[in-house]
Amino acid sequence: MRISFLVTSFSLILGGNLVGLAAMSPAYAAESPVIMQVGSTGQQVKVLQEDLQSLGYFPQNEGLTQYFGPITSSAVSHFKETHHLGSSSNVTSQVLSLIEQSTKRTSLPPTSLSMKLVQKARTYLGYAYVWGGNQPSSGFDCSGFTQYVFSQFGKSLDRTSQAQAQEGTPVSKSNLQPGDLVFFATDGPLSHVGIYIGSGEFINSASTHVEIDDLTTGYWASVYETARRIL
Repeated sequence: MRISFLVTSFSLILGGNLVGLAAMSPAYAAESPVIMQVGSTGQQVKVLQEDLQSLGYFPQNEGLTQYFGPITSSAVSHFKETHHLGSSSNVTSQVLSLIEQSTKRTSLPPTSLSMKLVQKARTYLGYAYVWGGNQPSSGFDCSGFTQYVFSQFGKSLDRTSQAQAQEGTPVSKSNLQPGDLVFFATDGPLSHVGIYIGSGEFINSASTHVEIDDLTTGYWASVYETARRIL
């Protein structure tokens, strides 16, 4: 009886210590509570959509609503994947704060030509990649996309990424500004081009469609080559 009592008491003490350790250990720390998810409604959802749209994750041709549906879910997932936060579409307070901070970081003076160019480029998010394409009606390849966007602001660029890499003035990666052309060696030197939009991201016509990607980590960081300032 005494031995059984001691074993039981020791187990309770040990169990209590484990619970205490679990509560203090970061590995057991509870995740931030979810404040928005699929099915959520209200003005906060509409503000989230607006922020994601300004960052290029929510389609420009989609109207803003107060409903967290599949389109919002996809936009949140893309944002979180880009920032290495997993792939779920749940929005926690930390995720919402990062979205709001990113929106502020990408803000430019209202009269900035660079801001207008970036905003124009974002209107083509989701347009199909088509080899040789350089018009919205036909789709874009990478250099056709940059050529077309800059042409809307009176800037004439050569047709290929290699030729565009000789235009403007060179700029280091650490001094990139929105509107700069960024170049990559995806299929040989200077074989891909996009437009830097701020916060380490660029917009480009990639393998399937016009999209926003992160050039600071992962694949695009590994193939980054150089940048040129046109504006």
